[in-house]
Amino acid sequence: NLGVYIGGSAYGGGCSLLSGSEIIYAKNRGWESMLLWVGPQPPCTNISAPKFSSNPTTANQQGKNEAVAIHNRLIALGIDVGSTPVIYDFEPWNVSSSSCVAAAKAFIQGFVAQMHLPPAQRAGLYGSTCASGLYHFASITNRPDFITGAAWDNNPKVSVMPCISSSSWAVNSRHKQYRGDHNETWNGVTIL
Repeated sequence: NLGVYIGGSAYGGGCSLLSGSEIIYAKNRGWESMLLWVGPQPPCTNISAPKFSSNPTTANQQGKNEAVAIHNRLIALGIDVGSTPVIYDFEPWNVSSSSCVAAAKAFIQGFVAQMHLPPAQRAGLYGSTCASGLYHFASITNRPDFITGAAWDNNPKVSVMPCISSSSWAVNSRHKQYRGDHNETWNGVTIL
């Protein structure tokens, strides 16, 4: 799978986004794309990025707004929106702050609820298994359909993720980023 960022307000400056035709070109040649969106981050993060509100009601609406922006971006790229999985990138934040946890849960609940409205997309969540607090979202009402946990332990087993119970997102609903930057060669093509 090839992780492809499709946009979001926290997307890095100076980086160009692939066009819809480039994504479809890769798909037609056997590459499956994991579509990622990097929008506002939790209000208690130290990273330099736009942040969503610490007020849970406002954060919930902002999560819904991000899902609408994703839907619109998929349409602009010419990608079929029905059942298309998109992963929200959540970078590390203060996962022990109860007020921030409440805002983050509200944001993700809004995001997932809106993503599930017809024509529904599948809502994923990416982040460090511990530092991005993915475990906080395992029991919310509108929980992500799947997670992509960053745990650079060089163990490809998706059942082994620090801070995440093996029973959370157990059946075909886990991806794992088990290694940092490195080259890989597939079908004679080396990528970083």
